[in-house]
Amino acid sequence: MLNEIETFTSQYRHNRQQPSRRTPEPAREATRPETDRDLRRLASEWVLVKGEMEKVQSVFNADRIANDFRVALSIGFRDYTTVLHLLKLGVIINLYFLFGTLLLASKGADPYIVVPAEILFAVSAYRCLLPVRYEYHVVFHEGRFSSIFGTRLAATFAEIAWIYLFSHVLRMLNVNHVGWVIVVSWLMVVQVVISQCCVWTAILTERLEFYFYEESGWLLIFAANAIASAYLYMTVGAALGDRAVLLVLSILFGIAYMPFEVLHLGSLNEEMKTNGEAIGAISPSKATPLLLGLKKSIQVKNPRTDAAAWGGMVGLVWMIGYFATLVPMWIYYIAHVLGPR
Repeated sequence: MLNEIETFTSQYRHNRQQPSRRTPEPAREATRPETDRDLRRLASEWVLVKGEMEKVQSVFNADRIANDFRVALSIGFRDYTTVLHLLKLGVIINLYFLFGTLLLASKGADPYIVVPAEILFAVSAYRCLLPVRYEYHVVFHEGRFSSIFGTRLAATFAEIAWIYLFSHVLRMLNVNHVGWVIVVSWLMVVQVVISQCCVWTAILTERLEFYFYEESGWLLIFAANAIASAYLYMTVGAALGDRAVLLVLSILFGIAYMPFEVLHLGSLNEEMKTNGEAIGAISPSKATPLLLGLKKSIQVKNPRTDAAAWGGMVGLVWMIGYFATLVPMWIYYIAHVLGPR
């Protein structure tokens, strides 16, 4: 048995040492039909791969374009240079309205209607051309005719004029001579004078708190105007004919303006906190002397175009609506409806 195992082992080792006699199979050459099929298969696969690559590239391009748009948009919201230049279009609008009301005046229109309107259009054109922001003496153009003092002086006359115009409209449409409506109309004029005192105090003392009081006064004015207009529309609106539209406009403006003014007051409150101020806590040590404040309002000009300097989006909407679009158009419509006798 052992001999047989040794014989098998030696034979196995001998066979392992011998080279293989198996002849390799010759390489099979691909026939032409098979080659064509392979090429077509590769071409179809390349088309699929190329399509997927284009999809991926389009996604990357869309992301890049969206990112570029977001960057441009954020830059546009951070810098108001272009918007402040476009605000100059309001000069054309206000001058058109001014000449239109001058024509009405030449035809014997009611002076209590057209004169306040003319004052507003002239001052609004000036403010569109040379916009300023009273807080921190911000100006867009550092020129001789651009100053906080000059703008505020002109705006004082304009604001008293157009609020007087609104009070006059209420009295004209109050055909039943309701007593409380007459009182409210005159209180609107008193309140706008108080607001002017507040804004002048804020400019001369550089106390942001008085801007808050001024804007609170405007909130009261337009709330009163909307309430009185709503009462007149419900009681005598049918008898006023086309003039009832003026009451509707006052109501709609009040509804839209009051939430905006609340936001404006909120932004002013945040500025006051940043400046270390608080409502009702007037510190004489922080107030600028009046003569120094007057001198600074004339001479100090801080050219800025960043959004923060102009009050952000709230300040931008306020300038466009007040100087160039909404308010001038509203006053012009009033002048054409009630101006002719």
